[in-house]
Amino acid sequence: MVDTDDGTPRPRILVRWFLALVVCAAFFSSAVLVGLSTAVPVAPAGPHRADLSGLEFPSSAVRAPLAPSGTASSLVLYDDTGEFLPLSQLYGTLAAALASHFGTPHVHGISTYAPGEMGTYRGVVYLGTNADQVLPPSFVADVRNGGTPVLWLGANLDELPAASADLRQALGMTWLPADPHPAPRVAYKGAELSRPADAGAPAGVTVTDPARVQVLAETVHEDGSRTPWAVRSGALIYVAEVALDPAGESGDRYLVVCDLFFDLLRPDTTTRHRALVRLEDVNPLSDPGELRRQADALDRAGVPFSFALYPVAVDGLEAEPRRTVRLSERPDVVEAVAYMIQRGGTMVLHGYTHQFGAQRNPDTGGSGADFEFFRVDRTPDGALVYQGPVPGDSPAWATDRLESAIAEVTGTGLPRPRVFEFPHYAASSASYEAAGRLFDARYDRPYYLSGGWRAGPMNDFLFAQYAPYVVRDGYGSTVIPENLGFVEGPPVPVGGPGSMQAIVDGARSNLVVRDGVASFFYHPYLGTERLEWIIDRFQELGYEFVPPGEL
Repeated sequence: MVDTDDGTPRPRILVRWFLALVVCAAFFSSAVLVGLSTAVPVAPAGPHRADLSGLEFPSSAVRAPLAPSGTASSLVLYDDTGEFLPLSQLYGTLAAALASHFGTPHVHGISTYAPGEMGTYRGVVYLGTNADQVLPPSFVADVRNGGTPVLWLGANLDELPAASADLRQALGMTWLPADPHPAPRVAYKGAELSRPADAGAPAGVTVTDPARVQVLAETVHEDGSRTPWAVRSGALIYVAEVALDPAGESGDRYLVVCDLFFDLLRPDTTTRHRALVRLEDVNPLSDPGELRRQADALDRAGVPFSFALYPVAVDGLEAEPRRTVRLSERPDVVEAVAYMIQRGGTMVLHGYTHQFGAQRNPDTGGSGADFEFFRVDRTPDGALVYQGPVPGDSPAWATDRLESAIAEVTGTGLPRPRVFEFPHYAASSASYEAAGRLFDARYDRPYYLSGGWRAGPMNDFLFAQYAPYVVRDGYGSTVIPENLGFVEGPPVPVGGPGSMQAIVDGARSNLVVRDGVASFFYHPYLGTERLEWIIDRFQELGYEFVPPGEL
């Protein structure tokens, strides 16, 4: 939700989500299309099976991180009246995912809050998305009592006291409606983080008693002026907006909220900064020499890594003949994959064919370019349209496809992968269910569908979430963070989205999260030099690269 000039929330038109998903998936498709076009020519299948005899794969080859198991339980409350209830519920899911890093979250609407309920939790998150929501008097009283830490995001702070003078007296600040000045950034811990251009200006507060109120972050307006964006008063942390929708921006003010969860649920956390790198779209048509060079470069730098593998490559619809090439038919690629594992690589299964049948989904019908577990079209101007589950989608269908992919990998002598990544990150709830049963963790960004969707394209109701630490998502799966995107190309952009510098800038912004993970992926066909440059910049920022299984 965003505020109008008079401070009344109105629904954010989710065009920004549409654009973010379009850009993200377009990047995936363009990068992989280039990768397939530059792969080495396919030679006839060799007469021998890959020789993996005598190899003992290290435990890191397939190890997933443990599921979050903290003891800091939390209560997530969302506004549950008004026409935008489905959006409020989705925000509750996003907040609960972040809270899961610290312990078990419990989520329900604010209207059913019971007197004293928050006292049984380490902390409470309240999501104020509806300015017309009437808060239960028991909730207001319990917040005023200050016995349990509360992270309050967005609207309705003015309901905490009976009048603004009471708020000034009780908390040392007064609430302000939305400031009409454009506010493109939020300043926090010495960094300036972005705000979406269409987000409108947030509400805020005026500090009347600096001895009692600590300003944690500030809204930076277009004219250079600043107003408090996040403050602490006693056990209450107030944030001027429900900033849970980064729309794919790795340097969004959403990172402030991710870090404030530590204040709420684990304030004694020691600061450390870890990093992950994943080599993307390894497949039977990959250049085995390039895979070895990438593994050698990372090994020389002392950098453990992961790689995403799909075991069956299918040509696009226009290829003549249209081939299907299995990993078992390319022993040189199998041996290169084993070589990667021996040099610190963790294998991530990345679908079965990374495409869907004999149709364009949405581009070529070929592996790497197309989606596999979600139906996607394009508009005449190239924008992606997320239509929904693929024909025949069900838990049984997805399970069969995933088990076929596992069998193709293990049939070569390689170990069974325990981590999964959905191609282009898109999946149905049935596919999430199947993956949750077959794998210890996923390594992607979960897609959530708002309950407000009824029919037609899903774009305006589809949310993707990244987190700067391991979480349990709304489907019950442990999710390894990927929050910086990837390097686009060739040609590689000099600056802006998809550039090497954008990856580094995103990592720099992520330093505001006291125990955060900066995670990106990279296509091997771009060569080792660019990857080594990024690795060097990360290490200069103080990041330590770790295997995903050690998070």
